[in-house]
Amino acid sequence: MREKSADPLCVWYARATRGYVSFSGDAGGTAQGARRGLARLDALLPMFDVKTIQAQINETHFVDRAFAILSLVFGAVATLLASIGLFGVTAYAVARRTQEIGIRLALGANRGDIVGLVMREVVIITAAGLVAGVALAIAAGRLVESQMYGVNSGDPAVLAAATLVIAAASILAGYAPCRRATRIDPLVALRYE
Repeated sequence: MREKSADPLCVWYARATRGYVSFSGDAGGTAQGARRGLARLDALLPMFDVKTIQAQINETHFVDRAFAILSLVFGAVATLLASIGLFGVTAYAVARRTQEIGIRLALGANRGDIVGLVMREVVIITAAGLVAGVALAIAAGRLVESQMYGVNSGDPAVLAAATLVIAAASILAGYAPCRRATRIDPLVALRYE
């Protein structure tokens, strides 16, 4: 029940029914006034756990916020690890194809052709991962929807944003080995074993 006055009877009634007292100004002063008013009404009646609505909301949603922050951190770490893995796979593929890239360069391929050759593999790997990831995200969305209030598992904006972030991270992870492949000296690459 919401009351606008600091009348002791209203304060007692609000506390007895686990209601709320409306006030404007300092919350600490209002709580002290409510305690004095309740003590005048009945000195043995306890008044405890006095807090503002904002404090109550913060306590109620603490677990949800902590879960959201942990999900964000784990998502960022997973994206970083996936990018590092893609970088490693791409660097390994470039190292294994050093002779082929050297031959292509010796036969007149320009740097753009080599970038296209290496980045095509990165895009294929990324696309396959994104297709599988989006399918799993949609399938597991119902579980997340049942665990978190107000979360829509089929939100296309969230899926598009996540897809774009992962695609950008993958392209950036594949770019370093791609750049290194364009700097291969054809003579050194032909002798490479």
